[in-house]
Amino acid sequence: MTMENSSEATVQDLQNAFLAAQEAGDLDQAEIFAKEIVSLMNSPPNQLAISDSEQNQAYTEAVLARQAEIDKEAEQYNPASETVRSFAGGLLFNLADEIEASFKAGDLSGEQRQAALDLIRAKHKKFEENNPALSMGAEIAGGLVLPGGAIARGAKGATSLARQIGEGSLLAGISGYGASEKPEENLESTLKGLVTGAGVTTALSSAGRLIAPRFSEDVRKLSGVELTPGQLMGGIPEQLERGAQRIPLIGNAITEAKERGIESFNRGTANKVLSNINPNLKVPAGMSPQDTVNFVNKEISRQYNTNVTPYLKFNATNKDFIDGTAQAIVKHSSLPDDRLQNFQKRANSLVQDLINNPKGNQLKDVKSKLSHDAYRYSKSPDPADQDFGDALQDLKRNLLLHLAKQNGPIHRALIRADKAEEDYIRMADAFASRTSGEGFTPAQLGQTIRKKAPSKIAFAEGRASRLQPFAQAGENVLGGMPEKSSLNVMDLLAPIGGISAFSHFSPEAAATAQTIGGLSAAAMPLLYSKPVTQSVIPALLAPRPRALTQAGEAMRTISPLSSQLFVDREKQQ
Repeated sequence: MTMENSSEATVQDLQNAFLAAQEAGDLDQAEIFAKEIVSLMNSPPNQLAISDSEQNQAYTEAVLARQAEIDKEAEQYNPASETVRSFAGGLLFNLADEIEASFKAGDLSGEQRQAALDLIRAKHKKFEENNPALSMGAEIAGGLVLPGGAIARGAKGATSLARQIGEGSLLAGISGYGASEKPEENLESTLKGLVTGAGVTTALSSAGRLIAPRFSEDVRKLSGVELTPGQLMGGIPEQLERGAQRIPLIGNAITEAKERGIESFNRGTANKVLSNINPNLKVPAGMSPQDTVNFVNKEISRQYNTNVTPYLKFNATNKDFIDGTAQAIVKHSSLPDDRLQNFQKRANSLVQDLINNPKGNQLKDVKSKLSHDAYRYSKSPDPADQDFGDALQDLKRNLLLHLAKQNGPIHRALIRADKAEEDYIRMADAFASRTSGEGFTPAQLGQTIRKKAPSKIAFAEGRASRLQPFAQAGENVLGGMPEKSSLNVMDLLAPIGGISAFSHFSPEAAATAQTIGGLSAAAMPLLYSKPVTQSVIPALLAPRPRALTQAGEAMRTISPLSSQLFVDREKQQ
């Protein structure tokens, strides 16, 4: 039987011809008969002279026979070609097979395109079953190129979880659309992709953020300082936290946590001062700001009295020291007559004081007085005083040089104690400038550092003090002394009004909103409790092993792209 008379044939005749063509091995002719049977099955009932059961049996046999042909041909897939198809699938959101079928059929729809699409998908499914690792690897590689790769590169710098969730949902939604095999499944598959993408991205990115959290450089500099969740994350969370601070109960918890943060900043400053002496020397927990200042002062005095002054000595008649003093006088001989005479007198007095007080606390006092006068004259607005201060600085440098030569290891202990004392003076001045009985704020410490900076340029470049980076980070993250929460009628009416609005939808909605609001209000103060600010947040800031950090960063970066793979796995199942 041929196509010329097949239009007049019954379905039974076509079925017999189809079976005969199959037995003869004429697959092309069998496919023609199968399509003709399907066409007749879709004709109006009055055009068919067969029973329903006969029609269903013929249709089923035709479809099964066609599927058998596709499965047989799928076994002959080319691994290289299917690897490329996996790569293209990742690159084009699972739309590569649709595009290829349209290209081969030369049409965007129709039976030929569908036949080509069925064969492409059958071959690729067989390849995925036999080579799952290669297929997934190629698809991931495709997803990391454009446009997915562009999103991945952008995600490395993105800090917004919401943005990543949106990207992951979009990518998975497109992949879900491409993965649907029937037009009527497009909408459902797309929606599933959107939901899957949002869920997978949220889970992976959140896990990556916990494993390798990203915080600002200022937050990192404040290691050891008690921070609130908003101060830790910055941006929108910090703005919401400031707004919540006005609400009674919740605001009290936030304010108390921020006050503890200022106290811990005072302890952190003190610990940095003490680290000049010994990195392991810390202020005991629970000390008030006043007791903290006193503790630091005592420890610095202990360093001088125990490890420095008992062993410190100086030979002022040393020829090199005398020559260095004389060279300083010659260098500054251009000073005005009255200043030059004063300088010569000061240099001679220095030598005599060192001869009379060659060791211990007396020697330390001579050095401290010279340092103080040099600094005081250098900061004078009078240019002549500034030149005189420079001359005193040269005397100081010559003294320190020969102190180091004559005292060896003891001089190193002296330097550590001097650094601690220099930082302590700034800390004590900041404490003295406070306006209440509490500790000093980062801004007050910064103002003290600015006043005592060697120059405006040194302060602008962050070289005014070893405490300057810590103070500036505190200003940026902690701010000033927190204000007490105040009862504001509008603050109370706003959430009540918002919850009441749900009653317009249904009583159940209003009840749900009230429950959620109540639980949130009850749970929020817990975020500002001591266990969270003193244990959980420091744990997030603690250094991680490099491998763990890299794994967390990778999870965070690829989270929007990974959602596509879950859509593909769901499709295969």
